[in-house]
Amino acid sequence: MAENKDSTILGDNLQKSYEESSVFKENNIDVERFRSCCGNLWCECYENPLTVEELVEISKDDSKLFSLPYAITENAHLAASSISKKEKYTSEQYNAAINGLDLCPTCHKSFDRNGGNFSPDNEGKAFHSKMMERIIQSKISINDYAKIKKCL
Repeated sequence: MAENKDSTILGDNLQKSYEESSVFKENNIDVERFRSCCGNLWCECYENPLTVEELVEISKDDSKLFSLPYAITENAHLAASSISKKEKYTSEQYNAAINGLDLCPTCHKSFDRNGGNFSPDNEGKAFHSKMMERIIQSKISINDYAKIKKCL
């Protein structure tokens, strides 16, 4: 699990990457409001899986934004600290915006080994694998939309 300072640095880097996005500027997307939405386009708090454009629309609509079932999102590292240590990531690589996504607390816990309740059976492994796949695909879609660099 990431240290608090790492999550703060990651959050600052995510904020900066969106603020520097020409797409966010051209479309008058409020970065704070966008980051208040769970970046998992398959999040259970959405009625159906979303496109990034639909996520942007939620961030612009007070009634939809304020009806989300969580108060804040969390800065989630996509490559876990154990992986980053094994792969010898620098602090800059580990906390780069490309390695992060804003997730609601439920998705963050599920992504981090099913909230600590990871079941080693096939059903638990399949659930976690699908969750990871969807969150990574969400990150790719958001980066493509915002024209943010794709790799470290």
